[in-house]
Amino acid sequence: MTLASKNPDQHARIAIDIAQMATSIAVQPPYFAFTSLYTLPDEWDIYGEFTPEQPRGNEQGPLATAEAGRHLAILGSCAAALTQPEGTRVYYLASRAQWDLRYYPTGLGHTPSMTARAKIVEQTRKTVTAKTQLLLRGHLFAELVVSYHVLAEKTFEKLFASYRTPASLPSGQSPYAEALQLSVLERSKQEITACSVGFCAARCEGHFPQYATWPVAVIMYGMSQALSRLLDHKMRRAVSYRLSHVTLDAAELVPAARQLQFHARLSSMDDNGKYCDVVCSAANAGRVIATACAEVAIE
Repeated sequence: MTLASKNPDQHARIAIDIAQMATSIAVQPPYFAFTSLYTLPDEWDIYGEFTPEQPRGNEQGPLATAEAGRHLAILGSCAAALTQPEGTRVYYLASRAQWDLRYYPTGLGHTPSMTARAKIVEQTRKTVTAKTQLLLRGHLFAELVVSYHVLAEKTFEKLFASYRTPASLPSGQSPYAEALQLSVLERSKQEITACSVGFCAARCEGHFPQYATWPVAVIMYGMSQALSRLLDHKMRRAVSYRLSHVTLDAAELVPAARQLQFHARLSSMDDNGKYCDVVCSAANAGRVIATACAEVAIE
């Protein structure tokens, strides 16, 4: 990976070419939304800065957990790409993520920019695991450990040849700044099932271009929106909440043209109604393609 030196007075940063990095991991804007990438002389492989854009709904904090997962997973794959020969394109398919909220500031208001950092902690020819962190005003806000399946470009193209779609022109707008539309199919005080509405290739722009598939971060966003609607129904009010711990497993890529169903089930709640555990899933034509277990704090 070609590095370009910056002024050493700027915290000894060494800038990384964003366009080259995006190409090497087969992810483009607007899904790839880092405004800067760089290294520092410390234990972390790579740093990046971005501005949150996704609607948070009733989730508290400076950004939606699903959006944080998107940026951190991308940065983890960037860290892995630094070990690849220059000019190599590799596909990193996130398969498992464990999210921990470490620091919860209050009264934040608008957050114009956040810093993320990542380092590789395990790597083989077919898999890689990255430890990533999100910093807010110099404080550790959250940590995500994410594992990927690693596919060479030719292998990916062969496996997903049927998913290939014509290249589209950039829209100039980010679909990730819009809420994911869901339609509720069934709900009770313990569980809810909803389905995606109007999702298409244009809604996953930049994610594996020419292979329009549901990004794992958007699937997580759908599950969190189902969770939010379940809490509203359970508590009979608009519930503000935060996710303190999430374990996410993603089983397969699904074409963007497919409608997904999102399910959330309340597995436990304390007597004061302040903490609960929720099990979520996403399914394609009855086949579960992702699951998430979340520990939720209700405000």
